[in-house]
Amino acid sequence: MIRLIDLLKEEIIKEELKQKQKIGYGKDHVVYDMLSDPSKVIKIAWGSDGNKYDPNSKLKQIELDPTHIEVFKKYPDLFAKVYKHNDRYAIIEKLNTKPIISDQTEIFNILSKLDIEDLDYFDEHNAIGRLFWLSKNRKGFFNNLLIEIIKNDLYSKSPKLELYINFINRILKSKLNKEKSNLDVIANNIGYDKEGRLKLLDF
Repeated sequence: MIRLIDLLKEEIIKEELKQKQKIGYGKDHVVYDMLSDPSKVIKIAWGSDGNKYDPNSKLKQIELDPTHIEVFKKYPDLFAKVYKHNDRYAIIEKLNTKPIISDQTEIFNILSKLDIEDLDYFDEHNAIGRLFWLSKNRKGFFNNLLIEIIKNDLYSKSPKLELYINFINRILKSKLNKEKSNLDVIANNIGYDKEGRLKLLDF
């Protein structure tokens, strides 16, 4: 009987999701547009035979890790707002991710001109992720970068650069940075909220 209930729930969920548009996925979650409210998205955890999400496999819904959403709620200044969640899904704020790739190219074009050795492996496809990793893991890098930015008046050339430097600084100074040693701060995990603030949509 329990198995039958599980199968029915699974079919109901699949039918619900047919009405929504998948807009992204990672190793643990699939994200769908919420058609009834375009300012929100639905985040769902999927599994396949006990494995993490594989887009080519037969999927089944698994319980959403409650600690994942708790991190969002604990750091509302860094993450998309959570409106509702349970063990099946979370309804969260939809961030505007469209400008991020062009932002990343702009940041690369500005910073690649600086004579900083640690930026040797910096490119337009990983600029945000590399910038965060260096700031977190290379002692003195972030302060040296700030000195070079100010010395070369780069903020006046790129307001986007200042926005991202401040965002990285907020993360570095947060308790989240101490709690999560392997934060995945990359272009795919960032978006703008409706006030134009950068926030994470995953970690």
